[in-house]
Amino acid sequence: MTESIALYSLPDTDHFYEVCGPAEQTNPENVFQKRGVVFAPFEISDHPIYRIPGQPVKTTLTKYENFNWQKKHRPLHQTKQSTYQDMFHRAIQGIEVGSCEKIVLSTRSADTSSIPSLPAFLQQLRQSYPSAFVYLFYIPHEELWIGASPELLLDTNYPFQRTAALAGTRKGAPKLGDWPAKEREEHHYVEQYVEKVIEGQKFRKEGPHPVKAGPVFHLKTNYFIDIEGPVVNPFRLHPGPALSGYPVQAAIQKIHEIEDSSRHYYTGFLGPVWNEGNSRLFINLRCLEMLRDGQLLYAGGGLTIDSDATAEWTEIQDKLGTLRSKF
Repeated sequence: MTESIALYSLPDTDHFYEVCGPAEQTNPENVFQKRGVVFAPFEISDHPIYRIPGQPVKTTLTKYENFNWQKKHRPLHQTKQSTYQDMFHRAIQGIEVGSCEKIVLSTRSADTSSIPSLPAFLQQLRQSYPSAFVYLFYIPHEELWIGASPELLLDTNYPFQRTAALAGTRKGAPKLGDWPAKEREEHHYVEQYVEKVIEGQKFRKEGPHPVKAGPVFHLKTNYFIDIEGPVVNPFRLHPGPALSGYPVQAAIQKIHEIEDSSRHYYTGFLGPVWNEGNSRLFINLRCLEMLRDGQLLYAGGGLTIDSDATAEWTEIQDKLGTLRSKF
């Protein structure tokens, strides 16, 4: 079996869907033109947008228990703490001179332990993160990604289009008053960006409010946009300040200069597209990339002028450890 496979489970459900068939490359203008599952990178100039076309059908994970996953060979390049500290200081220098107010840095952690059963791993993610979009995306010899995204990019189902501003990470913070100024400021950057994209359209705003995602909380604001207006372009929302920084284009330029490796599909987006352009797209967070010699776990965090290098590194390790514990 050499066809590509997408397996996914929508938030607050307990079943999985599959789409199987030959993967094809597409472009931003044609993302909504066919049914299937779309898989987009952080930067479309660096990597292709993939689609596995087809109608999603309900499936059981046990059918993939003995499946032979054909993984890509690429070195397991990981971010050392010393490298991160250098990246951190270069980012803060950029903020100090005024080129950006916020920069999001990503890291990679290599893991060579065996994951004996990918279906069991997916099921574990489903149970651990009931409100997440849980998925596996596979193109033989090219891509094999697994994740549990807490973040909606765009939902275009009647009677509303829906998107969200999600930013900030904190343990034990179920109330808005539990959040200090740094995290609330970080979240406000994302709100401003979303509201600029949907400017001129009729929408309703709810939030911000803390939402639980596994052992941590995030700040979230929901936006409900009139479906009668223009369909929101996901490539205008993405990559927003929660993934890159603020202002967005200046932050992306800094990321190119600073980060030690390509993000590939980490902080990209993915999800099902149904008939007539209906879709549910999610940011590719809390994820790992499986390669022939092991897996790369991805995590990151937003930096502002008040950020502390040690605290940021510890937060990233907490995120990586949470995902690693589900193997």
